[in-house]
Amino acid sequence: MDPRRRNRLPERRHRCEPLQHFWTLSVEEQFYIVWPLILIVMLWIAGRTLKKTHAAFAEPGRTLRFAGVGVLLILVPSLIWSVYYTTAHPAPAYFVTTTRLWELAIGAALAVFAVQIARIPDWLGYLLGWAGLVGILVASLFYTSSAPAFPGSAGLLPTLSAAAVIAGGMNGRATRGAGRLLGLRPMRWIGDISYSLYLWHWPLIVVGTYLLGGELRFRWGLVIVVFAILPAWLSYRFIENPFRDWKALKASAKRSSAPVPASWPSRSPSRPSSPTCRG
Repeated sequence: MDPRRRNRLPERRHRCEPLQHFWTLSVEEQFYIVWPLILIVMLWIAGRTLKKTHAAFAEPGRTLRFAGVGVLLILVPSLIWSVYYTTAHPAPAYFVTTTRLWELAIGAALAVFAVQIARIPDWLGYLLGWAGLVGILVASLFYTSSAPAFPGSAGLLPTLSAAAVIAGGMNGRATRGAGRLLGLRPMRWIGDISYSLYLWHWPLIVVGTYLLGGELRFRWGLVIVVFAILPAWLSYRFIENPFRDWKALKASAKRSSAPVPASWPSRSPSRPSSPTCRG
């Protein structure tokens, strides 16, 4: 929800729920299931075309090309469907997994082609970084209730802008250009708690809107978002970090890691609900 606009709560049957934004986690996890399966199929095809599976891994360039095909198999159909379905049925399109997969696939494309993207000229990397930040700012300021239905084509601006920032920071450029701004300590701190902040901001906005009589003005929305930083930091400090550093979890991860054959390539490639209620 954009705290700048006045948001009147709809009728009870359409009312926003405090945990509504958790649906994005399900979309993410579904992608993590589909994406590895497609990669496995693409690598199997690569092995078949080279007669011997180990030969496919001996040629990183060809393996990456097959992985790139896998990315496109998700990205292109999902984007086309997202544009169509968002135009035809904007309310359900916001929640449908198939209209969202292309956004995650863009991130997957950055990982698959990380080596190639890192080789772009420095001037182009700096340009991408600043252009990406401007694109994110424009989407943040102008994607309100009057903006085109989301995701659809409207999703291209924030998604490609985020990808541009990441691409611009590769190959040592993260400490210069836009990376210098994003590397400031306050920015990095917000980045650290961003996941917890995402989980906390929406319930507080929904409850705040209810307590304010169903209407959330800009100044109160801003106050609520700023207030959400406190529980977000507490969650990050006392839940997220301890769980990440849990020794039993780390030991389990090490046991589940299989050794990588020497013939594999050594270079491995380096996250608005319905129109009336966006969580």
